[in-house]
Amino acid sequence: MDFAVRHFRLAQPDPHQKDKTRLQVLMDIREATGIEAPELRDIQCCPAATRHVWRWFCDMSRARTVGMAVNPITWPEMSAYFELMQIRPQPWEIEAIKRVDDAFLDRDRLKDRAASAGGLKAMLSHG
Repeated sequence: MDFAVRHFRLAQPDPHQKDKTRLQVLMDIREATGIEAPELRDIQCCPAATRHVWRWFCDMSRARTVGMAVNPITWPEMSAYFELMQIRPQPWEIEAIKRVDDAFLDRDRLKDRAASAGGLKAMLSHG
């Protein structure tokens, strides 16, 4: 979970360069200067014991549906993925995917709230 949360945090738009994520900015700095930010060092490795769960989550996340907001990975989608890939996951692996998905969705909810608050603030200041 710690790896996923750090990864999602760095995947947010950079406050100073809106067209890049924080991760892209830190990687650009490392490439240009050779200096590696502590945040970047922390994200480099997914623990070996759970790397396969992260890979499964990433596969399922790429195929998730998006409506008015990003939707959670559903049980039928998860089941179809495992059947297609001929995987019999352990209960803890399924729980881990759901927890990582919750963290992913929380990140998007916070981003949506911030955008809504910014839009409301702009409307009020122009009104």
